[in-house]
Parts: sequence; structure tokens; C-alpha cells
Amino acid sequence: MHHSKILLLLYSLVIITSFSELSNPIFNKSFVANADLGTTWRNNPSLLHNELPDDYFSMRLIFPHPYGTTKISVGPHVDSVRIFACGFFCAGLAATCDAYIFSYLLLTPSEKVIWSANHNRTVSENATVQLTELGDLVLYDADGTLIWFTNTTNKSVVGTNLTESGNLVLLDHTNMEVWRSFDRPTDTLVTGQMLQLGQKLMARASETNWGEGKFYLSVLADGMYAFAGVDTPLAYYQSPTGGNITTNTSAYIALKNGSLEVFTSFRRIGAPDYQIRLPPDAYGIQFVRLDWDRHLRLYQWGVGSGDWMSSDVLDIADPCSYPLACVEYGICSDGQCSCPDVALRQSGLFELIDSRELNSGCFLTDSLSCGSLHKARFLALPNTTRFNVIHDWTTNEGNCKSSCLNDCSCKVAFFLHTNNSSCFCFLASDIFSMISVNAQTYSRNFTSYAFFKVQGHKPVLSKGKIATASVVDGINQGETEFLMEVQTVGSINHVHLVNLIGFSAEKSHRPLVYEYMPNGSLDKWIYAKHQAAPLDWETRLKIITDVARGLAYLHSDCRQTIAHLDIKPQNILLDDMFSAKVSDFGLAKLIDREQSTIMTRSRGTPGYLAPEWPAAGDLIDSRFMDLELHSDEVFRVMNLALWCLQVDTSRRPSMSMVVKVLEGTMGV
Repeated sequence: MHHSKILLLLYSLVIITSFSELSNPIFNKSFVANADLGTTWRNNPSLLHNELPDDYFSMRLIFPHPYGTTKISVGPHVDSVRIFACGFFCAGLAATCDAYIFSYLLLTPSEKVIWSANHNRTVSENATVQLTELGDLVLYDADGTLIWFTNTTNKSVVGTNLTESGNLVLLDHTNMEVWRSFDRPTDTLVTGQMLQLGQKLMARASETNWGEGKFYLSVLADGMYAFAGVDTPLAYYQSPTGGNITTNTSAYIALKNGSLEVFTSFRRIGAPDYQIRLPPDAYGIQFVRLDWDRHLRLYQWGVGSGDWMSSDVLDIADPCSYPLACVEYGICSDGQCSCPDVALRQSGLFELIDSRELNSGCFLTDSLSCGSLHKARFLALPNTTRFNVIHDWTTNEGNCKSSCLNDCSCKVAFFLHTNNSSCFCFLASDIFSMISVNAQTYSRNFTSYAFFKVQGHKPVLSKGKIATASVVDGINQGETEFLMEVQTVGSINHVHLVNLIGFSAEKSHRPLVYEYMPNGSLDKWIYAKHQAAPLDWETRLKIITDVARGLAYLHSDCRQTIAHLDIKPQNILLDDMFSAKVSDFGLAKLIDREQSTIMTRSRGTPGYLAPEWPAAGDLIDSRFMDLELHSDEVFRVMNLALWCLQVDTSRRPSMSMVVKVLEGTMGV
């Protein structure tokens, strides 16, 4: 009972002292804690540790608490406490912690680590921190492995302090700072701290992984940048700059109470180039941190709430503009997330990391392997980009995809076609969120495709042949027509005619096994409502030219002249490079080579009417902005279409003539 009264008295003293300190933001103490040369701290329960309830955090203190106790209370009359503590912080589960980082933090509920030495390499129970006799601050793991050190041997260090501003420093005998943590920030800036040119705030890998991730905030000569990626960093934020007077001073950013100020190398002396206004804090207890989700946030203690409040610092209005808005492989559209194959109404290629969370990101069900690049193919998503795409090099679409296919590190190829007919390719090895853009506004400037490299989930026959099946219902197609298709397709071979691998004539279900065509049939690309934009003009022209070449072969170059009689988008199949092949010869008719015109009974798909026939509206799709860039070709093809539709069939062109017109070697 006597012990409880003493403990209660200590609590009261802490609250009163804390409150009196906070009533005057300028503390009288020159430092919070200190230690002399030769001091060693071992990470075990003998160290002072917090006794906060509910496992708010687990921290074993290596510097004595400034008020002589490790108990901190935040009551209705004390809204915050400005106390930095240094020690071994549990980076795992507090109950069974087996991973610690040497760090310091603000000693409040809902712990906020300000700086850490070994976040990339945690230590275990019985690890030690030592301020050596030679003046080096060293961290060893329990087995004696050297983990981290300040490299200050023989630099006249006499002691270490953790200052009231949250700066861990090593001092010499003149009280000058030999080493300080402010010069080696991790992911956080506290009030009064600066981020100098060449320094970085590195976001941690995830909410539970304290190691460095792939995102960082840095200051360059012309401003503040937020980058994604390590090997090839890309900026997802750049601060505006207004100064244009070159000085000899270095660029930096500084966190002040109520503002984050950006000073560039081109500034007017004494004034920041750019200032981000922040909510001021009465006690200056605020800091900014680049969080694991890539947001730079301001944290300050909530008056009356008893917890930290946060707000975004960077002016990024569109949530899709963050690199991992939908995590890896996710497609972000108006803040909503989906997987690439869902956007194209295909399935089996990607799965959500967490099926309960649409914004958890996606993963390939069959991961890419450098040893099986020959099996890889592309999933094409139109009007898709990401937060930053470098115009790496000029090329055509085919070379762009081919380069990605042959590059093991390439995961996605971005192809951009600008309004001045320039084409650019960017190969991405880091997988971030993609952005689905509005076709009507975006494609006025340029058209963008994202080609996802995928493999797997394709039916495989013997000897590694890839196949797809077309099941023919016996009601809609008779046995004679079915066998006609088998005989016809099986006897011909052309690059623009589908290859028949096998078939089955059992009962009413008669599957035809074709070579696999990854992009499916043409109707999916020109009629589907879910498509953000139609195929670009170059791809469309390539497809119709391929179809014409295939038909020209059937009409004039094949050993047996063949009239297909059922050409429609559903029977035009597309490979991964959007090369077209004609399929479904069930209604084909063999004709004499001398015949140029044949008369047949009614043929074609019963009841089929092309969707464009009953549709009312413009001849040209309003979403298709790059038609203006190819107006000569467009008019040539439209005139060719009218030529083919003449009532007098004798005046229609042959398919070989159609090919020449499409290739541009013959006029209309």
C-alpha cells in the first residue's frame, strides 16, 4: 500500500513537471540524457522499460529518463509530453519480441520512432550498444556480430547526448558535435531538423517491415522530390520552385512549427522558394514522416484526443498518382482498384493478394521466369499508364514488346503514341500501380498502352504446343459442314490462317483445337463496353490487312480456291502481337479457280447482324482521337470499303487488289 502511494506521487510529479515544461516550449535543459566513454548497455529485462498498459509499445531504455521514472501518463489536463527516449525498440510482437532496433522515439502512447540505426538488420535479446573508450558508438548482436557503428574512433569523442530536440549526438571535450543523427535521418524529420542536399528520407518496406523500401524523399538543387524505385528512380512528386537567382548555397528543406520550407540552390537569399503551410502546434510537438504507403504525413499530438493526428503534406490530389495506390500490378481508376485481367474480362492470369481487399494488389498466378521467356506473352491494356513514364527511346510497338520479351527484368512495356506521330517505349522492371486514364481527354495528347508480360494458364498439348478449343454445337452446324472445316483448315497453311491442331467428332459436341491466340477474337476489342478506348489506328489497319492477306490466299494462292462465306469479327483471332488470323471454315465453299463469282444458297451465321448495322451515330468513334493523325490512310480505307460494297459485283475489287490498296501500293 505504501509502495502504491509512492508510485502515485511519482506519477503526479511527472504530470506536473511535464505540464510546466509544455507551458514553455523553450526547455531549460541543454540535453535530455548523456553517457560517458566505456559505457555498455545490454538488451535484456534489466534495462529500464516502459510500463504503459495495453502494450502500446515495448522500449528498453538505455539512457535514464530525465524525470527519474519510466512511467508516462497522458490525462485529461495534459494533452502531450515532449520526451525523447533512446534504447532497444521491439520491432516485432511485443509479447514475444525477437527483433529489436536501436532507436529513439517520442515516449508517448502509440509509439512514433524518430530515428533508428539498424532498421535493415534487427538484433536479438542480449545485443549490446557500447560507447567505446576510443569514442565509437557501436551496436553488436548477441553473438558478437558487428551490426552498426558511428565510425568516430579517435575523433576526440568524450560522451553522447540525446538532446531535447531529438538529436542523438557525440560530443568532444569542447562540447562540439562530432557526429549527430540529424545528419543521418531514416524516415522522419522533427521540428527544427533539416534535410540537406544528398540526404534522404527512406520509407520502410511495409507496415510490419522496418527495413528500407523502394521509396524516398530527397532534396535536389531545384527542389524537393519524392521518388519511387532504387535502381531507376522515378519522381512521383516535385515541389514547385519560384526563385531564379543562382547562389552558392546548398539546397535543403526544413521543418518548422507550422511549415515545411524548401530552399533550392537558385533561391533569393533568406527566403524559401516554396513553403508548405502546416497546422501549427502550441508546443512544437510535430514531425513529418514518409510512411510505408508513400504518403508524406505531418503528425502532431491531438489536443484532448490523447493520440497522434496525421495529415498529408504533399499536394497530390489524385489518389491514383501514388506509386502503390493499388499496390503491385493493380489498376487504379477513379480511386478504385482492379487486376489487369479483370479490366479485360479475362481470368486466371492474376489474383488479388487479399481476396477481401480490392486495393491489396495483384500477383501473377504463374510467375515469370528468365528460363522460360519463350513461353511469355503480353496482356495489352489500352489507355493505361502509371505515375511516371520516361520516354526512353523511339521505336514502334512491335520492337517495344520484343525488347521487353527478350529482357528478363522487364515486367511491363509502356508504349506511347503522341499527337505528333512520335512513338516511345519504356520498359519497367519495378511493378507499381497502373493508372487507367480517361480516353476522351487523355488521347488528345497521346495514346498509351501497357503490355503486361505474362505466362501460363494456356492449354498445352503434347510436344509443348499451345492450343485453344472452339466447341461446335451439332444443332447449329451439321456433320457435313463440320468435316468440311476439318478438311479445309487441315490442308492449308498460311501465316494469317489459323492452324488446326486437332478435333473430336463425338456426338453433338465437336471441339476444334486451334493454336492458342492470346488476345482472343476481334469482336472483344471493337464492341466490348468495358474497353476504355478502341484499338489505335495502326493496330486496326494491321488487323484488316492481315485478314485481307489471309482471304487473298484462300481466293487465289491456295491449292484449292476457297470462299470463306462467314467473315465476322468473332472469326478473326488475334495473337499477342495483334497479328490477325482467319478461323471457322465451317461454311466454306470450294470453287473452281476459273470462277470469279459464285452463287450459293443462304449462308453465314443464322440470325447474325453486325452490331454496327442497327447502331445510330457517327461513322467514326469519338473516342478514337488518333484518326486525325492518319487522315489520308483513313480516307483511303473508307473509299476501299465503298468500292467493296458496290451493287454491281463485277465492279468490286478482288482480295489481292484489296491487299495492295491496304499496303499503299495501289490507289482506289
